[in-house]
Amino acid sequence: MPYTMFIMSRRPVLIVLASMVYGGNALLLKAENLDGESAANAVLFDGAAKYQVKAPASVPAEKNKALLAEELGKRVTLDDHGSPAEKAALESMILRMMDSPTARETAEEFIKEGAGAAISFEELPGVPATVNGQKIIMGARGQTWYQENPPRVVLNKNFMLYETEAGIGTLAHEMFGHVLEKKLAGTPDYIYNGDEEENARLIGWLVDTELGVRPMDAIWEYVQNPEEFTESLNIMSADYAITLTSREMKDPAPVYTRRLAAVEKTWKKAGEKEKMYGLYPRWIAHFVTSHAMDPGSFSTVMDEVDGKADSLPGIRANLTEVKAVLSGKLAYFASGEGKAFLNKLAREADSDYFKQKDALVRERRKRLERLLSGKTQAGSRPPPAAGQISYDEFKELVKKDLNCPFAATLKADMELSGVK
Repeated sequence: MPYTMFIMSRRPVLIVLASMVYGGNALLLKAENLDGESAANAVLFDGAAKYQVKAPASVPAEKNKALLAEELGKRVTLDDHGSPAEKAALESMILRMMDSPTARETAEEFIKEGAGAAISFEELPGVPATVNGQKIIMGARGQTWYQENPPRVVLNKNFMLYETEAGIGTLAHEMFGHVLEKKLAGTPDYIYNGDEEENARLIGWLVDTELGVRPMDAIWEYVQNPEEFTESLNIMSADYAITLTSREMKDPAPVYTRRLAAVEKTWKKAGEKEKMYGLYPRWIAHFVTSHAMDPGSFSTVMDEVDGKADSLPGIRANLTEVKAVLSGKLAYFASGEGKAFLNKLAREADSDYFKQKDALVRERRKRLERLLSGKTQAGSRPPPAAGQISYDEFKELVKKDLNCPFAATLKADMELSGVK
């Protein structure tokens, strides 16, 4: 599974950007269109009713959105690189966020705490990919450089070209997750607690779902088994690799040791996938020649396979970095200074701060599960273009074909590649 499709990072990057003050007037003028836009967009995710958080009783919902938008405008700085298109896109994304109850809820806290952020579109590592004919961003979707003042939120500039609506959830993830958490944290060691990333992820996914954005596969894998999903993600990024549950904070060395072993397994699996992706043209040729299928119907399959193959160098680079970070931490823990740090981390694990974050993550997890109740992973995927076979349909074709006597060569190829 290409976890890099949705990685958001907290790692600081040294880039000098010119800033432009983001005024609140434009937000206030445009806020009146939010409800209509939300209703129109709901069809993107099977028309599900949205989870609603009521505005304060004394303030009508529409007025509340306008007030929040205006106040947020006073607390963020936009760097549009002198591009009217970038400025308009950033303003539109912030406005659209206010259609989400979760975004409004966290925006109120952002404002109350006096948090601030600088926001821009930038080139981020990754490769474009196509799934069932739909362009997606496979790579870093957003980053927060929380060591700057104010923290800098960077969004993948490809959000201006495709997955535009999904970029709003990424903005919420970074702004109301990472930036706000830095303001709230009572300890610099909060970045070691996995709640920091999981909470940000949940905020982004809740915003996406409330706005009618089709849930990505990662959301379904998360709700099916949050702990397993989170642990698998932790070895795909150096930022995530050091994160721990509150319980794990009391003894992180065994956790990091297990993750190092998982890195080795994932590296090997990447090699198996690389071999498998190279076999797709042969498999497709088999279905064209032996089953008289239209070769043109496999275009979206190959687009997706090519995207997955192109992502492998980035995955390997991440794994190399994760291995270095974990090895470095284990070496540090063996030092006198490291042992003192471990004692401090263990004491913090029982703090009210982390207990409250644990409870908040559980509550938001349940909220997401309620939003997805009655929906299915298959039902949330975009349908393939007319005349095209989807990636999932292709896998089913291969599975069925393996039962045919004449498919011995195809079966041998798949077994060699580790495909079950």
